[in-house]
Amino acid sequence: MLSPADPSSGFELELDTNLSHIFQEGSELPLTSKPFKKMSQQKGLPGVRVSSFGQDKNNKPPPSRGERTKKAKGYGYSKDTGSRGAARPQKRPGKPPARREGEVRFELVLEGNMSDIPPSPRSMVRIFLSSTFSDMRAERNALATKAYPKLRDFCAQMGLTFQVVDLRWGVTAEATNNHLTTKICLLELENCKKVSLGPSCIALIGNRYGYRPLPHQVSVEEFELLDGEATALGLQGLDILRDWYKKDDNSIPPAYFLSPVNSKLPHFMDNRPENEEKRKADVEAWYGAEGQMVALIHAAALSAAEKKKMTNERALFYLMSVTEHEVRNGILDAEEPDRHSLVFLRDLKGLGEEESLSGDPATVRYKDMNRTDEKLTIDKDAEKYLNSLRKELACSIKADNVKAYTVKWAYGGVNPESYESHIEYISNFCDNFVSGVKDLIEQDQLAKDSVINQRNFYSLYSEILHHAHFCQTKCRSFCGQDGTLKKIRDYILDPSNRKPLVVYADSGAGKTSVMAMAMNKLQEWFGEGEGGGKGDGDNNYIGVIRFLGTSPHSSDAYKVLFGIVGQLADITGTILQPQSYKTMRALASSAQRYFRSACLSLKRPVVVFLDSLDQLQDQFDAYSCWWLPLLLPANFKLVVSTLPKEHDILKNLQGLMPEDLANFIELPLLPDSTSVEIVEKYLTDKQRSITDPQMRFMLDAFKKSPNPLYLKLLMDEAVTWPSYTDVKDLFLPTTVRAAISTLFQGLETKFGLEFVRASLGLLTVGLNGLSEVELEDALSCSDDVMVETYRFHDPPVPGIVRVPQVMWARLRYDLREYLVERPSQGQTTLFWYHRQFIQVASERYASKDRAAKLHATLFEMFAAEQGIKRSITLTHRANLHIKDADRNTTPQPMESENARKLECLTYHVKYSLKTVDQDVVKKITYCNLKFLRAKVASAGVDKLIQESNEYVEATGDEEVRAVHTFLTAHKKAMSDTLASAFSIVASISVSPSTPNLETLVNAAREHLREANQSLLIPSFACLAPRTGEPVDVYDGLSFVFGKKSDVVLLANKWEQVAPDAEMPHEQNVAFACLDMATLDMNKYICEQVMSAPYINVDNKDLLFISSEDSSLVTIDWETSKVTKTPLSSLFTGTLRPERVAKSFCNISATSDEKKMVVSVGSEVCVFETASKKVTGQFEASGVAHITNLHICIGPGVNTVIVAGSVFKEDGKGHILFWDIGKNAITDTIETSFCIKKGASQVTPDHVYHIAFGNSGSTGLIEIQRVKRVERLNQIKVDQPLARMLVSETSQEAVFQVGYIQLRILDLEKQVWVRSLDIQGQIVAFDVDWEDDKVLVAHADDTVALYNLKFVKLVQRNSGFGKAAHVSTSENHVMVVTMDCKVKIWDEKAFFGTDSSNLGAAQSNEEKKGSDSQVAVCMSEILDATCFIVTNQKEMITLGRSNVCRVWSVDTMIVLKEFNVDICPTEMVMAINRTVLAFDGITKKKMVAFSIDSCKTVCDTLPENVMCFTLMKDKSKAVLVVMEKTAPSIHIYDVKANSSSCKFTINLNFKCVRAQVCLTPSERYAVLTIEVTTEEQEAIAQMWTKGGKFPEQRHPCRFSAVDLSAASTKGTVNASHVFFRLSKVPQLGVTAAPYRGNTVMVSSRRWVMFWDIPTGNCDQTIDKASRKTKMYRPNWLGQECQGVNIVFASSPDKHYVAVGSEDGYVFVNGAESGMPVGMKTPSSRHPSPVNHACFNPKSSILASACTGGYLKLWDPKTGNCVFSASLGVEVTKMTFTPDGNKLVALISAERGRLLLFDVKEKAN
Repeated sequence: MLSPADPSSGFELELDTNLSHIFQEGSELPLTSKPFKKMSQQKGLPGVRVSSFGQDKNNKPPPSRGERTKKAKGYGYSKDTGSRGAARPQKRPGKPPARREGEVRFELVLEGNMSDIPPSPRSMVRIFLSSTFSDMRAERNALATKAYPKLRDFCAQMGLTFQVVDLRWGVTAEATNNHLTTKICLLELENCKKVSLGPSCIALIGNRYGYRPLPHQVSVEEFELLDGEATALGLQGLDILRDWYKKDDNSIPPAYFLSPVNSKLPHFMDNRPENEEKRKADVEAWYGAEGQMVALIHAAALSAAEKKKMTNERALFYLMSVTEHEVRNGILDAEEPDRHSLVFLRDLKGLGEEESLSGDPATVRYKDMNRTDEKLTIDKDAEKYLNSLRKELACSIKADNVKAYTVKWAYGGVNPESYESHIEYISNFCDNFVSGVKDLIEQDQLAKDSVINQRNFYSLYSEILHHAHFCQTKCRSFCGQDGTLKKIRDYILDPSNRKPLVVYADSGAGKTSVMAMAMNKLQEWFGEGEGGGKGDGDNNYIGVIRFLGTSPHSSDAYKVLFGIVGQLADITGTILQPQSYKTMRALASSAQRYFRSACLSLKRPVVVFLDSLDQLQDQFDAYSCWWLPLLLPANFKLVVSTLPKEHDILKNLQGLMPEDLANFIELPLLPDSTSVEIVEKYLTDKQRSITDPQMRFMLDAFKKSPNPLYLKLLMDEAVTWPSYTDVKDLFLPTTVRAAISTLFQGLETKFGLEFVRASLGLLTVGLNGLSEVELEDALSCSDDVMVETYRFHDPPVPGIVRVPQVMWARLRYDLREYLVERPSQGQTTLFWYHRQFIQVASERYASKDRAAKLHATLFEMFAAEQGIKRSITLTHRANLHIKDADRNTTPQPMESENARKLECLTYHVKYSLKTVDQDVVKKITYCNLKFLRAKVASAGVDKLIQESNEYVEATGDEEVRAVHTFLTAHKKAMSDTLASAFSIVASISVSPSTPNLETLVNAAREHLREANQSLLIPSFACLAPRTGEPVDVYDGLSFVFGKKSDVVLLANKWEQVAPDAEMPHEQNVAFACLDMATLDMNKYICEQVMSAPYINVDNKDLLFISSEDSSLVTIDWETSKVTKTPLSSLFTGTLRPERVAKSFCNISATSDEKKMVVSVGSEVCVFETASKKVTGQFEASGVAHITNLHICIGPGVNTVIVAGSVFKEDGKGHILFWDIGKNAITDTIETSFCIKKGASQVTPDHVYHIAFGNSGSTGLIEIQRVKRVERLNQIKVDQPLARMLVSETSQEAVFQVGYIQLRILDLEKQVWVRSLDIQGQIVAFDVDWEDDKVLVAHADDTVALYNLKFVKLVQRNSGFGKAAHVSTSENHVMVVTMDCKVKIWDEKAFFGTDSSNLGAAQSNEEKKGSDSQVAVCMSEILDATCFIVTNQKEMITLGRSNVCRVWSVDTMIVLKEFNVDICPTEMVMAINRTVLAFDGITKKKMVAFSIDSCKTVCDTLPENVMCFTLMKDKSKAVLVVMEKTAPSIHIYDVKANSSSCKFTINLNFKCVRAQVCLTPSERYAVLTIEVTTEEQEAIAQMWTKGGKFPEQRHPCRFSAVDLSAASTKGTVNASHVFFRLSKVPQLGVTAAPYRGNTVMVSSRRWVMFWDIPTGNCDQTIDKASRKTKMYRPNWLGQECQGVNIVFASSPDKHYVAVGSEDGYVFVNGAESGMPVGMKTPSSRHPSPVNHACFNPKSSILASACTGGYLKLWDPKTGNCVFSASLGVEVTKMTFTPDGNKLVALISAERGRLLLFDVKEKAN
């Protein structure tokens, strides 16, 4: 019988692995993640996108109901907290789908039922590879190099990690010394069975049965039986057996244990050079003794079995090889082996023949042999056992899982490098291995993936199960603390105690176990069956528990609070409203309402346990505990625990509850009786005991430090004490920290200092610890560890240097009691189970400098997308140098699914800034396009912004600062790959000093180039931010209604109706919704508006009341779909349509927006938002003018509040409270002041209603409680009140008092708590309650930022215009200026100090150097107001500086520049390279100048030019000039360089301004003339007289003059457009050439065709389709809004594009007038279209809108093919003559020119 080799020789050892009785300690179920990516795609699960590393990548809050029903988008979080949970969609009406069994079990756990906790889902494939070692080297090497990489990639695509547990190497002398390696291997096999999805055990069976080891433990009964049999047989070596096996009575039951080798052979592990000979002698002695004992036990066992003294099964236990032990545990005796096992049988044909035995020394590696008298013979017993095992395997699992190979024996054994047949065999074997593993993975995934549908729950499956399993673990060995548990029970059952209960004690005192046990006892406390359970399996209580800090979703206050609210929402079936959890402040405020609502809905007590508040991160000011509910609803209990001194949490809680100190419980010290009970129970669970002296010794030590953690450490030491060890030989440390240090020191001695230091240091600094794969990968990356690992043998696989798995397995085994598994970004990580272990490990293994190196190692590991290869020299192996040694680390793809990598990269960078090359960091992270995209998709853009900001603050790096600024300004673009690439190229400037930014921009540009679609590629960083400029500017908006959930509602104009007004009036207005988070703006043109608008943020709807059709109008601001609800359907039988135009109207909604209330006049109606079902209606008698309307619905509240004025003569107001359920006015309050619009508000929790007004110079405030209407004290101030903002997060309100003061009012106490006196008049102010900020604009053109304590933080003194309104949200500052511009800045940029001008002038030579220099040059076109692109690839710009520049379009170099005395609004190129520049705003003049001569060429052009146009041949220009009394037509002949008046136009009406175009025939000049207000009113009178003409709201008339009719000077009558068969002028917006003498005229939603010679002007029908040409309502429905404002005809005359105010662009066939494809456009602009143009080939249409969006369209299909946000309005746009570029001019603070390369989709 061959024995294992000397452990120092480098030979491989064969290990034992069976016997169920050794699994006494066991291991917890792994805690992994959610369902898998592939199945979520197959089953259409948009809510769960699970990565290859198992993480839910949509970490933003759940979508709104509108988002769920309209788009079925995925769920996640977007705020700066990183990942915040998954979401639950709205339950659809109709029959619900059958619930899965897994969901039923999960829902019970959600309620707190711990009786049937499902196993945690699996997210890894972990295969135990079992075989004999020496004969399977070729196969194992081939698997490592050929099969595993393929399987690793396959698993990554499936959302899984892949690991093979191969314990064939790395077994050191120490492992042999303690005889525990077999036990550890079996534990590894068991762990694979528990955690692996698909295959868990694969056996490679050859012609060798393998090593049969000594048993480490033998029961007393069997040892004595074997001893007796050996004595009876007279076997040699019995004295040796008795000497090496010692009886231990501390084992339960008592057993004999094999002594450690070095206990008898002290030099067995002595590697000191001076003792080498002694070591060899001890090694030889051990293997000699082992061989004798093995032979003796085998013979005794066989004899006992033959005599029926022992069963054959028990005898086989002593005879089996390691391989059979593994196979039986992993396959034959396992559950469902067909699903989890593969077997590969290899038969070497010719092996065992006499020739091979005598002539080939390799035979000994492939066959079990006996050595007798120096002669080798085949071990027949082993051969018999092997054949039996092969047969049993073939019969026990299905044939598809067994692969058999017959391989011809060749000299030297299996060698694919030498034999062709072996190459073929190895190839087939690897292919079969890969395909077999893939099949098992796919089969098991199909079964596992259907456990629950994660999209049906807010609660994360893995998170809930993690806390449930953790709770059960903590309860298993719980003893004592009966007094504390009784106090918790009394609190929970006391209905009068409405405050939280606080449990506190020092670290290690057992708080967590007490909290877990209290959770476990809820069923007992509430009484099983009492309280009326709701059904089978339902609890009569709801229990929620979180062990804070043990998982990513229990580590910050937001995720914890949202998780609790979401869990209760899952239980009650509630849909959470997104605005209620958008921010931490909003969530904390709304949580109280959710808790109250849940208790009322469930009618069962709800108990929430939060263990270890001190383990929370410090985000959101978590330690102050402001976010915890302090006044609890009835039937709701909250129990929290904390350390007494950590972060002052206990002190803060006591400050919040000064009158409730009885609710604070300190855990008492453990009494002696309890400690004895704990020790006895713990040791019994471990099947151990200790002697009485040993017990006294341990308890004496414990009394010196009576801490449960200390006792746990003592017990774990005592478990190892044999009964024969005397107390005087025992040692116990005296404190917890000393005990931990002693434990670590012992591990260092046992496993080597370098290995332990690296392993535990890496584990300590890892993010939530490390997974086992990660730890092994990181250790393999450490050269120091690898050098020590390969001290005695070379790496087994050539070229691969990796830490042996058995090394960590053995270390983990010794630490198993102190490590916990926790879910972390989809991985199951191991981490220290207690804070004091973290502290000691940090001090010992991760001190500051060393920690940085460890973080750097982990950063390198996570950064390696293809694994790590790095050369190494193994100094202990004769300086063996391995070039590019493959560390065989797990590839870490830069993908959104790999959430763990994306989180860890930034985490480890933070702590290794001084160790890692920052250029490498930037290339891998913040300046890496793949990283930015993946991070945004995985964790959300806000998380990326937060992390990049932290990096900038730590390093001051300017490149990352630029990326951070970009991300802040382009949040929405980052969600789309093309949009993000476009924005990066357009917005990030690069230079030679920013190489990493240049890499990022080049990657983005390349991505755009590779896209197979038509798109635009910025030619340079044309949108890069410039010092002092806002990130976005929107024109034409002057009025701000307010802000709701970061959405600001604006309008181009709005006339506020005074409270004493007698009659309202209709308003035609453009509303705009600006999202301060994404900076997106949507605009809508609305007509006959009678009420202030209301925004439903959840459904993204804009609502207002219109007198047109007397309806409630709802506009979906994403799709622009318009829905009209007749008011007559809401106000049943009481409301006439004509009353709407004469009544004051209002709209409001509940906080969750499920119900709405509208008022028309004094009539008020309540209805459901979705169905419009009316639930109440009443008349607010006595209120002449309702100015404010509120609806409050919640627990105990069901009220509509009406506030307004009584009669204009008395100057008083009324407040009515109407109970919806009772259908009655319950209270009326009269105020001594009029209540203006916005002067009445309700707190978000519906507790208070506040109204204010003025009586003379005195300000008055009325406050009422809403629930039980109670009028509180009236508050007076000695100055008028101007404005009020009510807090979203507390019972406070901010008032502007007079002109220079802000005050904060405590609504509960009705007292002023803070005030701020301003130096200068307050123009406007806004409050960001979430971020504790107050923004104030002053009359002296300064804007200051304060906190809510009114401490000034920063001020900006100029450079933003004269402010009319300000707003702050999402770290942005918005200023609405007096000149009707909305300007938005990043807050830091707005208040930052001016930096030097980035665009310093450069010479042309400098500009030729690089693209980055060109970008700077182009960014300095600051003043351009017009541009022209010539056929010579030149671009001419001219602007405010009166400098005309001529540029090369290709190189963007200035070719020449000269002065021209004009700032043009329009500019064209005529013949002879003559430019006509026209100023239509200030000077009303035209200038003609030559590009070649750089001089003005004509001095005779007339003054007071209104407009002009150029003829087709560009030789003449038609000018419309305003003479004294009438306009005239002038012709400028460019060729002759002369100008003359052709004739005067007789219009018969006055014009304000005009535009001119020519008909295609150039016979007529068509004028679009804006008329005066008087003229418009006169035309309105003509409408009403006829009674049949629709109302016209447009300002322009259309006239035409025949250019050929008058050849001499004189007056010519104009032709005009009238309504058909009438003399009523047709008003419209614009006109454009169509065909011949026909032009298109835009009016309302119509496009009319005006045949000028005949005078006919009307809509036209397409004969083929019988539809009206270019008529939007045909395709959008009659509800579509707005007029057509843009026409563009394609150069080939095939298409006419029409853009409208509602954002649509229709590409119509020029002949048919029908949309291309006869369909609605696939996309729309969010705001009115203002420009459109075709490229010269008519193959692309470009359009732009006032909201700053640019789109490309395919004219052949009418589909939008590309969209990009510019953030500012385009004022001019055109393609270059060759169509290769698009040029646009935008109106920022100063003119900016944009240049884009046009990429067309390849045909």
